[in-house]
Amino acid sequence: MRSHSRRTARARRQSGQQGAGVNFFRSTIVNRIDKKGRVSVPADFRAALISRGSNEFHAKPSEKFACIDSYGNDYVEAILKKARDMDIDSDERREYLHMRFAPLISLSWDAEGRVVLPESLLAHAEISDAVAFVGIGDSFEIWNPARYQEWRAEMLSRTQARQRQGGGA
Repeated sequence: MRSHSRRTARARRQSGQQGAGVNFFRSTIVNRIDKKGRVSVPADFRAALISRGSNEFHAKPSEKFACIDSYGNDYVEAILKKARDMDIDSDERREYLHMRFAPLISLSWDAEGRVVLPESLLAHAEISDAVAFVGIGDSFEIWNPARYQEWRAEMLSRTQARQRQGGGA
C-alpha cells in the first residue's frame, strides 16, 4: 500500500501536480549555486510551471527591487493579450512591450531541475553563492537571501505600522 502511494505521488509530481494540483508559487526556498553556476529550481515551482503549460520560466531584472522577476508562459500570454488591446501604433503599446519583453530571458531546467542564471541577472540581484526563490502567487522572485531577509523585515515593519494606524494589511 505504501509503495502505491509513493508511485501515485511520483506520478503527480511528474505530471506537474503537487498535492491537490497546486499551480501557484508559494514559500521561500534557498538553494546554493554549484561550482558550475547551476542552481536547482524548487520542485514545487517546477510543478507549478508545468501545470501552467511551461517547461521553462521567463526572468528579467525587477523594475522595483534588487531581485529577478520570474514568470511562466501564462504570464507572457497575459502581457501579449493586454498589448493586443492597445492601439497597435501607439507609443504606450511600444513602451509596454519594450519594458516587458526586451529584458526577458527564457530559462529551461536540466534533467536535475537546475538552471544557470545569466550573469546580468545575478549582478542585478547581487547574487553570488545562493538564491532565495520566493513564491508570490502567479509569479516568483529570485533574491540574494540576505537582501530578501532585509527587505522582508522592512516590509513587515511597514505592514505593522499600517495595522497600528488602522490601515489594514
